[in-house]
Amino acid sequence: MNMCTETATMTLQSYTMHAALLSDDILHTIFRQFELDQWHRSTPLPAPGLPLDDPFQTENERLRCLARSARVCTAFRDAALPILWGTLYDLVPFLRLFPSCITTHNLTGRVGARGTHPGPYTYRLSTSYASRSELQRILLYGAMVRAVGKHHGYQYQGPGFTLYNHRADPASWVYLQAVLDGNPRRYLLPNLRRLSVQVFNASDLDLVSAVASPSLSDLELINFDHPNNRPPGGWQHVLEERIPALLSAAPNLTQLHLSFHENSHISNRIASAIARVTSLRTLYLRFSHAGGMESESPLWMPITLLSPLKNLERLVLGFGSDVPVNSSVTLPAQGLVATSLHNLREVEVLSVECVRNYHRLFKLLQSRTIQRLTLRTIVYVDAFSLRDLCRVLTHSFSKLSSFFCHFIIRSRPRNTTAAVTVEPLRTAISPLLSLQTLQDVSIHADLDISLHISLSDDDLEAMASSWPALRVFSLIGFDILYHVFYDESRISELSPLFGISLSAIATLATNCPHLEQLEIPLLDVQPHRVRPKDSYPFLNHQLRRFEAHDMYVGDYSTAACIIDRIFPTVDVVAPLAAVSEQWTEICSMRWDHAPEMSWTEWRFAAQYGLYLGIIIGQDGRDNDPWLSWEL
Repeated sequence: MNMCTETATMTLQSYTMHAALLSDDILHTIFRQFELDQWHRSTPLPAPGLPLDDPFQTENERLRCLARSARVCTAFRDAALPILWGTLYDLVPFLRLFPSCITTHNLTGRVGARGTHPGPYTYRLSTSYASRSELQRILLYGAMVRAVGKHHGYQYQGPGFTLYNHRADPASWVYLQAVLDGNPRRYLLPNLRRLSVQVFNASDLDLVSAVASPSLSDLELINFDHPNNRPPGGWQHVLEERIPALLSAAPNLTQLHLSFHENSHISNRIASAIARVTSLRTLYLRFSHAGGMESESPLWMPITLLSPLKNLERLVLGFGSDVPVNSSVTLPAQGLVATSLHNLREVEVLSVECVRNYHRLFKLLQSRTIQRLTLRTIVYVDAFSLRDLCRVLTHSFSKLSSFFCHFIIRSRPRNTTAAVTVEPLRTAISPLLSLQTLQDVSIHADLDISLHISLSDDDLEAMASSWPALRVFSLIGFDILYHVFYDESRISELSPLFGISLSAIATLATNCPHLEQLEIPLLDVQPHRVRPKDSYPFLNHQLRRFEAHDMYVGDYSTAACIIDRIFPTVDVVAPLAAVSEQWTEICSMRWDHAPEMSWTEWRFAAQYGLYLGIIIGQDGRDNDPWLSWEL
């Protein structure tokens, strides 16, 4: 008997956990590797619409590992459950805790590679009743939830795509809200920090009332409008009635995101409700219209009601239609930001359809405290309107340190570039050249813009001399090769107007010693534009990232030596990998009977050779410092 007891004791001791796992700090550090950002940080995303090949890197496996670990022992359970429940894609796992949860399986009969795929499972509550023990269990898990809403984990799916093949019936939110009626513990999710709701119909908004609490700091309501689900009175009527009550349920919000469609606009009532949430730091408003249908409430009228938001730091505005003009509206003499929103540092406008009508908005927001301005979409009409916009921006935001804009063209010319007047970029944005405080400048344009605005050495040198404090400089889209790649005579004619030479890059490096990132649309390495490499200065510039999105076919090997001479520490591994992947795809689609490379293939080969030559030069210096920038 004693021998059997001793043997059993030795067996149990052999399965005892390592002493390190008995430390809560170590155990929690280990399980933090299962958090979303840690788990997927090093996993490359597949092509759109395709699952991950590695089953151990999918979101399915992450959740399985956490669920299995929670069943091992009490110590593992206490470390795994907060991470498992901390971030929920939707509230279906929470609904399944209720005894009244009913599951409906809707078969669609859709046939695929793996046979018949089931349709979505629908989960709904049939009653709000829960016994005391069941309610305690629900509140225990509810206290672990920190975020609810669509997250990037859905992109990391395994074959089958069955992880989120379910939905919650929005009719359940009324029952969910009634669960705690009369209970001293008022909140089902007392530690909820972030809530993102995809609003398909008006009843989806009931979720906010059901789970919101004073702990909620980030609320996102994104509308997916469909005629079959559209409310009888329209979304504008629903917003007018529901938004004030929803925001009162979350008084400590720091981030608010409202995105609605179908003739919706920000009205005075909605703006007044938002203004009562004085803790807001980030406000994102995206509506289908900028004002009322009869233009009785233009955009800047509700915006003036946001003056109580003293803590607001970032304002994002987006509208699907033009701003109505109402000249009878009087704007504050000093602007809203200068008089009220003293902490506002960043303004982002998602769409600028009619530039002149937005001048009043920019004048309303004018302030010397705003440092970052982003214009996501500017509809290009002509160089005069663009220059006029830049004049207003320069006057309104005279202390900008960061500026981003993206131009699109209203109408594409029918003929070739011969019938179009091309204006240099430096003259189109000439007022911006007076902002010497700029450190981050990104000017992106659709490729059709190059039919109207050119980018050459003179433009780059003018911007380099005007913005000496540049750290990030990105120019994308001014690429004439997109239009005339098949016509070599047109290339020789237009190359002085389009393309950046190595001499201009050397001038930029000299005038902007703190530059860290540089993106250019078209690098000109034609032999007649490349001087002997010894004639370029050795600057030992500390540029960290360089990328040329397109190249003239030319002397890319000498160009690699020159860039390596100017920027000896630049990292071009990422663009080399991207070009290599594109080159592989092109080679895989080539016809076997096409021995000669096309123009596009030559350009990819030139880019590959440029980046590879820079890396070879760096490796050579690492192995032998006496090589001194020789391949």
